[in-house]
Amino acid sequence: MEMVPPLTTQKRIEETVKGILREADMDLMTEFKLRISASSILGFDLSGANHKKLIRDVLEAFLLSNPPDEDTIAPVDPNPPPTATASAGSGEDERFICKLSEKRNATVQKYRGQPFLSIGESSKEDGKPFRGVHLSANQWSVIKKNFSAIEEAIKQSESKLKSESKQNGDTSNTSFSFSIIETSRFDGRSYLRWASQMELFLKQLNLSYVLSNHCPVVTNTSQPDSAGKNWLKDDYLCYTHLLNSLSDHLHRQYSKRFKHAKELWEELKWVYQCEESNSKRSQVRKYIEFQMVEERPVLDQVQDFNKIADSIVSAGMFLDETFHVSTIISKFPPSWRGFSTRLMEEEFLPVWMLMERVKAEEEEVLRNGPQRLTYRPATRSCQMERMPPSIGRGWKRKEPERDGRVSIVCDNCGRRGHLAKNCWGKTLEERASGKPNRVSFSSTSPVGSETQATTKNDSRTIS
Repeated sequence: MEMVPPLTTQKRIEETVKGILREADMDLMTEFKLRISASSILGFDLSGANHKKLIRDVLEAFLLSNPPDEDTIAPVDPNPPPTATASAGSGEDERFICKLSEKRNATVQKYRGQPFLSIGESSKEDGKPFRGVHLSANQWSVIKKNFSAIEEAIKQSESKLKSESKQNGDTSNTSFSFSIIETSRFDGRSYLRWASQMELFLKQLNLSYVLSNHCPVVTNTSQPDSAGKNWLKDDYLCYTHLLNSLSDHLHRQYSKRFKHAKELWEELKWVYQCEESNSKRSQVRKYIEFQMVEERPVLDQVQDFNKIADSIVSAGMFLDETFHVSTIISKFPPSWRGFSTRLMEEEFLPVWMLMERVKAEEEEVLRNGPQRLTYRPATRSCQMERMPPSIGRGWKRKEPERDGRVSIVCDNCGRRGHLAKNCWGKTLEERASGKPNRVSFSSTSPVGSETQATTKNDSRTIS
């Protein structure tokens, strides 16, 4: 603990400091320079805490010497005397103490025969001097006695401001620069990476709360629902950001089904987060919901669908080949409807053959362009065929070519290719009777000779 200087030493220090202040230029004099000068004159060190306090008290008493009898506040004179500013550089009527900021200084000035501590700007604004705050000697002594209370109030105010900024999520005082998180468009893959990016992005915009909170309910009808309006506004912005971050296909799929951000977010999480777990149910769901589109090549989409089927089989589930082929045909885009109907009529169609047929059909479409489809009436046969655009409208029967193989002829309508019980021209009672069908052998002979052969066959059966 540092010892207090004795009275004789204290008086010597006071007299030395006062002598230095009387002869020094107060515009350039500082407390540090004053302490160094006094230390060199007295011959001992004055850097101790007690010595510093003593020199500071002597300096303040010297600056505030000759105090007034009563507290007075210097009035703001619109026409100040010229000596207050013109002779400021001489150090007689105005003495510089310290620089508080870039434009604000603390000085001691004489005004109407009394010293005042002035805190204000030294430069002029709009042609008029800015005088700032002026304190008399008594006022300054009162402030000096309450320095500890002032410091405590400043600390409490700073702590309160910090707590409020933390509660409001205020990041304006942070040292790092604010930058928007870049998000990528979600196409159904890497959901967890996309979801983490969107959460950070929405938190920066203060919109993430609508994904977990519902719209607030108004309890007092007399007050306007400002909270509800703000929630709806933020919900619309969040919903728009989510839709804009989806691919074109997913945007069309979900924009018509959901109208709020929370519903859309939970649906995407339920669908795609489960898929990334690579479970059996998620693969089956992808298999069922897969749908081909017109914009992409059909062969590429069939290959993607086969990959989903391979993942189901590799998961340990059985998948029948006929069922898989029929599912592929049912998922063709609408422009391939005629081709799908022709494939459905074939009895033997493995996956490899289907791939070849799809490849050939796609090459033909690319070469000749899409062809118009013509359908038979519903009361006749379900067969259909592609006709070039040059041929006029109307139904044209397409005869199958089977070169020597047995062909079944319907006894109801006389056409080949289906049983009598499945004929569309019969009623339900006639189908249930199970009338036998005629059998004919196809050849290169015209249709009339085949009809005669079937008639003779019928006469033998009747006899």
